[in-house]
Amino acid sequence: MKRILCILLCALLCLSVLFGCSNQGEEIIARVEERQVSFSDFLDTLDYYVYYMGVDTQDSSSKETVMQLAETILQSMVLSEVVLAKGEELGYYEFSEEEKSQIQSDIQAEMDAGRESIEATIKEENPDLSEEELKTKVDLEMATQGYIEEDFRTYFEDSLVYDKVYAHFTEDVTVSEEEIQAEYDRLVEEAQTSYLEGTSSFEDDALLGGTIYYTPAGYRRVKHILIGFDSGTSTQLNELSAAGDEEAYQAYLEEALAAIRSEAEGVLAQVNADGSNFAELMETYSDDPGASYYPDGYVVGQENSTYHESFVEGVFALENPGDISGLVASPSGYHIIRLEEILQEGAAAYEDVKESVSTSLLETRQSDTFYDLSETWQEEMDVKTYPEKYQVYLDNYYAELEAEETSSAEKSASAEE
Repeated sequence: MKRILCILLCALLCLSVLFGCSNQGEEIIARVEERQVSFSDFLDTLDYYVYYMGVDTQDSSSKETVMQLAETILQSMVLSEVVLAKGEELGYYEFSEEEKSQIQSDIQAEMDAGRESIEATIKEENPDLSEEELKTKVDLEMATQGYIEEDFRTYFEDSLVYDKVYAHFTEDVTVSEEEIQAEYDRLVEEAQTSYLEGTSSFEDDALLGGTIYYTPAGYRRVKHILIGFDSGTSTQLNELSAAGDEEAYQAYLEEALAAIRSEAEGVLAQVNADGSNFAELMETYSDDPGASYYPDGYVVGQENSTYHESFVEGVFALENPGDISGLVASPSGYHIIRLEEILQEGAAAYEDVKESVSTSLLETRQSDTFYDLSETWQEEMDVKTYPEKYQVYLDNYYAELEAEETSSAEKSASAEE
């Protein structure tokens, strides 16, 4: 729970610009010294996280989940205000001329980006508008979408103050060499266990580009040129596969492969003529949309791979780095595969990942330290919360939802009779 609250504490500050600022006189759900959290801001934030987490609020069984989320969000919103109140106490809202200039620059950048995007959309939908009419529509739409300069000012000022408070109270937090080594050992063991038990995918972890702490046996890194199908053919293959008609699917796949065979052979001939130009040919001919996202290629496992079995077989038929396959057929088309590297099993060298381990460990230590401090400040400040407001609100919402579900079920039962 503490880790979740630490994450929300930072994230909620970023949401304030999306949902506006609390207004004096508006119904509030929390008060921290003279700062307020409005009930409407709280509900907007709850809506955002409910949507982000994929909670189905049209199902009455989600009530407990939403109630727990509401409790966590309220705690986090209060802690965020506590930090900003501490910033006021320390005089951090007295900005330097340089800070004021940066805040104004950031505001202008947001307003300009919003205006440009909104104006382009309105022009496309209403090409005959005069300049004055266009400006009026853009101004109105910007206000509707929350592009309000003072709201952005509050957001950037609060963000800067939050960062200054965080930096001030965490700058002396450190981690020792022994702690870094212990964390490295833990991460290596955790990675090895997760890959062995199948709770994590080494292929996915390697593809996403995060720090690899342990490499299991039986993996290779490859690049490939894909001579793929057109969108219509791919759609038809997907539909046949989804329908479960294996015979029709295989027949159509063979037909589709035959249609692009000549093109694939032409590319292969160019590769075989001069294998050193593989990267250039891959850029020119490959239909793989992932190539630009994964310039180092793909890591493929011999067992439990997420890639098609024919592709995996083609990868492991290659013997040495630099070897290039012939045409390898798959449901995506034809692949021409080059073996880049045979990965060695074992833990990552400590020195290679030490900086990553140290940075992550220090950030965690700083975050935990700051969270504990925030809780201490909360105890020292005049803080009032009114959780009964969201409890009553959600109780009423789910009571109505349950009534609708009951009515719908009764109508269905009557219709069946």
